[in-house]
Formats: sequence, C-alpha cells, structure tokens
Amino acid sequence: MKVNIENGIFHAVITENDHVEKCPFCGSDDIIVQNTWTASYWVECSDCGAEMHTQSSGDHDNKDHHLREAMAAIDAWNVRAKR
Repeated sequence: MKVNIENGIFHAVITENDHVEKCPFCGSDDIIVQNTWTASYWVECSDCGAEMHTQSSGDHDNKDHHLREAMAAIDAWNVRAKR
C-alpha cells in the first residue's frame, strides 16, 4: 500500500504486495481503495459496487495516519470476504 498526495488530497493505492480478497458477492478481483478528503477509507468492488467502510479519527493531514486507515479498510474487507 502506498499513499500519494495530489493537489493536497491523499489517495491510497493498492500495490502488488498487498493481499486483497476477491469480492464476496461477485468474485471480482477489481478492488479499489477510496476516500474522501479525510482519512476515512473504504474498499470497493469496481464491478458490483460492494463496499466495506471503516471509521477514522486522528490526524487527517498525516500521511502515516492515512496509510494506517487505508490498511485497516483492506483488513476489514478481507475479513468480510472470507465469511
């Protein structure tokens, strides 16, 4: 996982080293990480739109905080996908 900053907005990017489960609803592996301008992240299936959200608190201007929150969203997605 890496976090980029574009025009002052943080964006998480899944890398080849990240383990992300396939969508539990449609089986797609086209999975992305999204966020608002805050460090509130969710994982989304690009094919069927299924989402897994997490709640964030803390420093929304800190790159490490964004990275932790994005990874927490992936962890939550992976737990849901295995059920």
